Amino acid sequence: MAVQPWEDGVDLQLHGIGGYRTVGSTEDAARCLLELWPRDSGKAFMAAQRACLAALEGKATAAKARSAFIKAAEEADIHIRSHEDPRKVAMRNPAISQAWRKANRDAIDAVEKSVTKLKAERERFFRARRNSED
Repeated sequence: MAVQPWEDGVDLQLHGIGGYRTVGSTEDAARCLLELWPRDSGKAFMAAQRACLAALEGKATAAKARSAFIKAAEEADIHIRSHEDPRKVAMRNPAISQAWRKANRDAIDAVEKSVTKLKAERERFFRARRNSED
């Protein structure tokens, strides 16, 4: 049984808010499913166990075990931290994309208003300074 590291680890929130654990191999995934999983039932959970065992026995690939492991995490409502650019993720879903664009526009508008206000304050300051020097 050879170690089967994954090209990309999977960061799971298993230990409360902010308590992430990176699962980086088929062996680690199998251990996680057996020892740390919040539920010991479900179709995806059982499929992930089978996929990990098959990969460890050389009958399946590590990529297949990783994919099954992710599906089991989704089934168990375990948060998976994404290393993907959130803008790319948002663009895949039109509803999220529109919400993201609106939030982005709102943030840009707020920054522009702040900059305008700061420029006006700066101008008043320098005007008052010039007047006091005269």
